[in-house]
Amino acid sequence: MSKYWRVVTHEWAKSPGAQIVTGFVLSLAVAGAAMAAPRLVGSDAGSSVGSASDPVGEISVVQALDSVVLGTPEAEPTSPADSPSPGAKVKVEPAQSPTATARPTPEERVPTPTQTTPAAVPSPPAPVPSPPAPTGPCASQPSGSPIAVKPDPVQLAPGVYQGSFTIYQCVQGGTNWTITKPPSVSTSGDSGTLEGGASQKINFTIDESKLSAGPFDLKVKVSAPGQNIYVDLKESKPATSGIGDLGTTGDGGAL
Repeated sequence: MSKYWRVVTHEWAKSPGAQIVTGFVLSLAVAGAAMAAPRLVGSDAGSSVGSASDPVGEISVVQALDSVVLGTPEAEPTSPADSPSPGAKVKVEPAQSPTATARPTPEERVPTPTQTTPAAVPSPPAPVPSPPAPTGPCASQPSGSPIAVKPDPVQLAPGVYQGSFTIYQCVQGGTNWTITKPPSVSTSGDSGTLEGGASQKINFTIDESKLSAGPFDLKVKVSAPGQNIYVDLKESKPATSGIGDLGTTGDGGAL
C-alpha cells in the first residue's frame, strides 16, 4: 500500500489531473475505513460510526485510514461476549475476608435446654395410729375412761360379808385412783397408782353388826381423774333372835 501511495503522489505531481485521482483514491479509502470500523470496535449493528455521540467511532475511522493508506495491521476484533454493552451494569462481587467466620444460624444460637431432675415431693407424714380399742373389762367403759372396775355389782351370798373387786387401768401412762366407802365397809387399800395397763385387786369386809336383818346395798366409790365408778355390794342379812339387829336397813350405804 505504501508503494501504491508513493506512485499516486508521484503521478499527481506530474499529471495535470492529479487532484482528480487523489480525490478518488481518498474517497475509496474513506469508504473502506467506514466498512472496517464495525469490525474493529465490535459495535452493534444499529450504532453509527464516527458520530458526535460516539467518540470511539471517530477513532475507528482514523485507524481504518491508517490501515488502508499506510498499511498498518488491523486491530484484533473483540468478542461481544468479552466486552460489555454500552450502559450495562457491572456487578462487583465483594472480596471474601480470609479471617471471616460464618455467623451461627438462629438454631445454632439457641442453647440446648438442660434436663433437670424434678425435686422429690416429700411424702405426707404417716398417720398417727389410733390407740387400740379397749378389750376385756375396759370394753364396757366410755372411750378415754382411765379405769374400769369388775365385777360391778358384787353379789354376795346370804351370810357372807367378805369379797373383792378389781380396778383395771384402761389408758397409757400412770393413773391414780382413790376409794370412798361407808363406815360398815373396810378395804385392803384406799388409794394407789396403776402403770402400763396394770390392775389392782381390792378386798373388802362388811361389819354385819352395823347392819339390820334383810337385804342391803352398799356403794363403794372408786375415783380416777375425770371418772367416778360406784361399785354395788349387795347381800341379804338373815334375821336372828336376840340382840344384834341395829334396827336399820343399813349403815348409810349412800356416799
